[in-house]
Amino acid sequence: YEEEMVPKQVKPDPALSDLLMKAAVNSGRGSLAQGLLEQSPGDAAKHVAMIKACVKERNLEGAVNGFNKLRQGGVHMNAMIHNCLLDACVQCGDTAAAKEHFQQMKEVDFADVVSYNTMLKSYLHMGMVDDASQLLEEMSGRGLAATKDTYNELLNAKVQSKDRRGMWKLIEQMQAAGTIPNSSTCSILLKSLT
Repeated sequence: YEEEMVPKQVKPDPALSDLLMKAAVNSGRGSLAQGLLEQSPGDAAKHVAMIKACVKERNLEGAVNGFNKLRQGGVHMNAMIHNCLLDACVQCGDTAAAKEHFQQMKEVDFADVVSYNTMLKSYLHMGMVDDASQLLEEMSGRGLAATKDTYNELLNAKVQSKDRRGMWKLIEQMQAAGTIPNSSTCSILLKSLT
């Protein structure tokens, strides 16, 4: 591509462009991926791939730029695209940016179970168990059903912090929501016995 097509100004067709984008992202060739992206400014899949490539490089600014270009390009934004940027904020360690973007997602009604799980894991990673518990309640208030993974992440944090009362309260919430404990749930509970 770089040796034959670029010098002759031959643009790849969409299928080849997708393959080149994936190869550029996987091999850490950000500038090549950016050039391919500029050839198809309205292609959401390529922008998402570029955002993910920026996350691998811990380049939050690049991820935000990719997101903004997509939004400015008139592409119909959806929860998946927003979740991609939210994950970029979390993976790059910018909690303030993650909180801000999450708030914007809620305002435009793009926050879904994936968004809440992403923020919940971020809070738990920082030891903010109470904030994570509040997210679980907020989720329920918005009519979003927490998954077993959501409950298990929070349950594990409560077990690690030796919050037995909170642990059993969470089990009660799980049961009230109709979520049946699985083997991971049982394994986490067994940890509390040691």
